[in-house]
Amino acid sequence: RGEDLYSIVPRRRLYPVTYKLKEGATLLLGALCRLDFVSGDFCFTTVFASYGVTLHITQTVKAAHLLQRKAATFLYPPHLREDFESIQPFVRHRVEVFGGTFRAWDDIVISGLGWISIAGDGKKVFDVWVPKGVK
Repeated sequence: RGEDLYSIVPRRRLYPVTYKLKEGATLLLGALCRLDFVSGDFCFTTVFASYGVTLHITQTVKAAHLLQRKAATFLYPPHLREDFESIQPFVRHRVEVFGGTFRAWDDIVISGLGWISIAGDGKKVFDVWVPKGVK
């Protein structure tokens, strides 16, 4: 839909937003992407996405329920519940990244949505949940 596309496409300079994640935490990018921190020491995730995409941190055990309850109201895009239902179920991709102590060495790119830089010492494992067909 046009409203969702308008939210995703950046219309001004992107300013990074950084969160500290611990094992068992999940970062939600609207109701379009779920990033679960599976294993590794803590990490800093820097999100580069449009301001129209809501960002939210929650516990991984609560993430699926929160996404189902708050999609298209608190978490958007998509802005309509029917649109959220049409992109279900999400597909899981297991991603291993390596972070430096003070520098992001690897990024996770969500096609059409943005990217997330990962910093923090050592190997990290993430589960990235996106709609089918998104890499």
